[in-house]
Amino acid sequence: MSHRITLPALTALLSLSATLLDAQQRGARGGAGGEGGETPSDHALVNQTAARSIGPAVMSGRIVDIAVAQSPGTRGGRLGTVIYIAAATGGVWKSTSGGVDWEPILDDAGVGSMGDVTVAPSASDIVWVGTGEPNNMRSSSYGDGVYKSVDGGATFEHMGLRTSQHVGRIVIHPENPDIVYVAAVGALWGAGGDRGVFKTTDGGETWEGVLTIDQHTGVTDLAMDPTDPDVLYAAALQRERRAYSYVGGGPGSGIYKTVDGGATWTKLSHGLPTSDMGRIGLDISLSHPGTVYAVIEGSEQGVYRTDNGGRGWRKMSDIASIPWFFGQIRVDPRDREVVYHLGVPLQRSTDGGATWERIARTTHVDHHAMWINPEDPSHILLGNDGGFYVSHDRGDTWDFSPNLPVSQFYAVGLDMQEPFFGIYGGLQDNSTWGGPSRTRNSMGIGNADWIRMAGGDGFFAAIDPNDHNIAFVESQNGNIQRYNRRTGERKSIRPRPAPGEDPYRFNWSAPIQLSPFDPATVYFAGNHVFKSPNRGDSWEVLGEDLTREIDRNDLPMMGSIPARNAVSRHQGTAVFSNISTMHVSSLQPGHIATGTDDGTISITTDDGRTWRKMTVLPGVPDTTYVSRVRWSHHDQSTLYATLDGHRSNDFRPYVLKSTDMGENWTSIAGDLPEFGNVRAFAEHHEDPNLLFVGTEIRPFVSLNGGESWVPLENGIPPSPVHDLKVHPRDDALVVATHGRGFFVIDDLNAIRGLAEAKAAEGPYLFPVRDPLAYVVNTSHTTGTHADRNYSASNPPYGTTISFHAPQGTAGERLLEIVATDGQTLRTLDAPGGAGLHHVQWNLRLDPPWSGPPAAPSGGGPGGGFGGFGGFGGFGGGAGVPALPGQYTARLTITPDEGDPTVLEREFSVRMDDLIGMTGAQLADLQALRLQHRRLSATVGIAVRQAQAIQQELEGIEAAMDRVDASEELRARADSLDDAASEVLRGLRGRGGGGFGGFGGGQQDDGPQPVQRILADANGIHQIYAPATEAERSALERAGPALEERLPALNELVAAMVDFRRALDEAGVPWTPGRAVKPPV
Repeated sequence: MSHRITLPALTALLSLSATLLDAQQRGARGGAGGEGGETPSDHALVNQTAARSIGPAVMSGRIVDIAVAQSPGTRGGRLGTVIYIAAATGGVWKSTSGGVDWEPILDDAGVGSMGDVTVAPSASDIVWVGTGEPNNMRSSSYGDGVYKSVDGGATFEHMGLRTSQHVGRIVIHPENPDIVYVAAVGALWGAGGDRGVFKTTDGGETWEGVLTIDQHTGVTDLAMDPTDPDVLYAAALQRERRAYSYVGGGPGSGIYKTVDGGATWTKLSHGLPTSDMGRIGLDISLSHPGTVYAVIEGSEQGVYRTDNGGRGWRKMSDIASIPWFFGQIRVDPRDREVVYHLGVPLQRSTDGGATWERIARTTHVDHHAMWINPEDPSHILLGNDGGFYVSHDRGDTWDFSPNLPVSQFYAVGLDMQEPFFGIYGGLQDNSTWGGPSRTRNSMGIGNADWIRMAGGDGFFAAIDPNDHNIAFVESQNGNIQRYNRRTGERKSIRPRPAPGEDPYRFNWSAPIQLSPFDPATVYFAGNHVFKSPNRGDSWEVLGEDLTREIDRNDLPMMGSIPARNAVSRHQGTAVFSNISTMHVSSLQPGHIATGTDDGTISITTDDGRTWRKMTVLPGVPDTTYVSRVRWSHHDQSTLYATLDGHRSNDFRPYVLKSTDMGENWTSIAGDLPEFGNVRAFAEHHEDPNLLFVGTEIRPFVSLNGGESWVPLENGIPPSPVHDLKVHPRDDALVVATHGRGFFVIDDLNAIRGLAEAKAAEGPYLFPVRDPLAYVVNTSHTTGTHADRNYSASNPPYGTTISFHAPQGTAGERLLEIVATDGQTLRTLDAPGGAGLHHVQWNLRLDPPWSGPPAAPSGGGPGGGFGGFGGFGGFGGGAGVPALPGQYTARLTITPDEGDPTVLEREFSVRMDDLIGMTGAQLADLQALRLQHRRLSATVGIAVRQAQAIQQELEGIEAAMDRVDASEELRARADSLDDAASEVLRGLRGRGGGGFGGFGGGQQDDGPQPVQRILADANGIHQIYAPATEAERSALERAGPALEERLPALNELVAAMVDFRRALDEAGVPWTPGRAVKPPV
């Protein structure tokens, strides 16, 4: 079967984005708008607004596989230098520095979930990736087959096996890279699809299923004999997970062996468990290929070993640690008695698996991947739920990579901090963390900016909007805590049933919400809704059990009711029939809606005294998991619901809307992709037609209330989106991915206004967000922490001005920032072309004119005329910062004929409270800054003029040599050059100097150069504070000093006119600045 498929979707998007970007870069202030081409689509317009990744990487995320190029010499490195890692839901990453730094290389895949990455032993540029995490978790995401790269991961092609969903291992022939075996685990949540072992002999053009067992059994591991590539061992796994349970074993599970390259297989049995087996992990000793280790799950679970190629096995120990989740074992490549078992702890045996010791006590737990250097077994690479680690002493000590942002968030919470809101969320096995949406730090958002708030698996976080130091966080199974950020204290506030009552049933991710009307009132949900009026000190149960109260023991798995002792039964699954989502209306007190994991939506309008249940929803299969219920921000009778059927192997999107309190529902899934279950939903707080959903693949936005949807792809790679929220004050969208951390679209203005912009008769200028003026802090840096430092970018400083130009918008474009008195303070480049355009204003005014661009001439031995405090160049560079106050963004489009179109938007520049200056102080400082910049610009112009004269005189001297000019002309030239030098000395000093530190020039005699006087006032640009006496004195002296020196320069300019005339009369050959005469 042939499955060769390319990746056109993102390629087309990137091509379109590049076209639009190129149009922006070509467009300049006053540039003509393009009239040709096609009208940009909603997809192109929406994705002109980029998302920003903010990590974090301090806790990283699950690494499921590691591959190392075995012939890295062609890339200039040792074995272990070129590393590939597969993140469970965070894509594939590559390092060419042995793990010091990383880059993602498969962000144009159809999914973000990865199962395996493998490099061809004989061709290090050939890399295979199997998608779909094989770890059988409740949160495991699915894949879409296998990908292949022939250029070291620079590009990939999809190579088929699309319905495998989860790939456990890929093995490549050691000499022929076209021979590849894939261990396909198959669908986790249902039967069928591509399962077993598949083989290609033509590099993936066609595939043959060489080991097929049954519709519920796939292969989770595959090992090839290092001395005979036709000998392979396969670990088969029969398993299924549902919303209510998991069974991870059965008669299909076992170890199979082939000695003819997969043509025939034998199920091994002698010495292996006779009862049903679960997950099995395999590894072959490189030093003694007849020795094979297996870690086996089941009632006879433990580590097994064969020394005769599988003909007979013996159990070495009972060691097992959540084997359904891990199931990995590794053998030292030089010593078959040294074995590593990957489980919750990492354990090592030095006697062939008989006894074990725990190692890696300083790393994260839950280990999934290991590579041992065959040339140096003390060198080990490790992947676990906490990220990537390196050891150089066989696992005794470890080094962590704190720069892999593959964190797996389940939910996002936002606070109302000023001036930058905070972002919070719980992660898979990595606690609950909080950090800033942006910082004042020039380095951006670093790992040190994040705080750990609670342990375990983290989920929802609700932050008091009046006091961001109080947060309500949780770990699995309803373990809610109140956290005090000031003190670091945590208090368990989990609701408890009265003695004799049944235990409450909590979702793995139990919903929490603070009342929109009173943040001290907390709502929490298990199988009931709980309400606390006092921040969790006491709880009230709001009415009845809101689930169907289904006993999961009566529900089928793999087509029948499983035995009570079935392998791994119910493992990794919360007690079924619980509330999975809850929402308290922000419009009407007492309006609460819930959704359950067994497909029930319930509504109360009286704060839980009575409830109305709904179990039948149009177009949705019965008992489908309710992932979100959300009340509208605009109409108290409108309610939204998303349902997620992937736990029943149904990957279709279900998005419903009711406008009558849930009496009737209609689908608003529109044109969402059929393959992409929906996990999250948000309605914009100001625009009821602006909706967002998070799917298993990526986030989507609708501009028209759900009639159609557009993927948000600019800056957001494929990854499951478990939650998303719009910040109610800052109008920013925060996306919580389960694999790539948080993403922020900082300003939704341009997306929110697209419908209105497209409906406008002509160009449209979007509202401008009020920016904050603050001091960028350069003192909070990581110093010289080398290349492992991680920081996420802050958004650009200032504000974004966006406009839409429909097709056919012709004419010169001018974008200005205008003061209330009508004065133009800044002129910005306005891109040409049709479509959506963004222009960033950095809150600085236009600098004073300092002449046309020209390269500096050097400036003598002391160095050229330097910059100061970021205001470099010949008096040019950046203008001074704008004062707080009202401004207008004005876009003028002037066609060749007819009247210009003028569009305006008012906005305000706000000042950071940390600056702490009064309006009068700011105005005084601004006047001094403007004076300093004008003086600096004039000095710069004067220096350029004097330098130009000196350069001209150098050329004149060469010309005079050609005609043996008179001594009188030469003396005049020397005199003029001396005069220019004296002018320069008076302006900048004898050494050339500069505002950046004078360049180490010689000492000057006579009056202090103007430039050095101005340098004494540089500090007014570096800090928001009243000017010092010394700075004021410098500015008072600089003006008169400049006026004193300019006459000499102007006299020199006039003298050069006379000198050029004398050169012409003397027949000196032409030099720049003189008239050109016809040849004689």
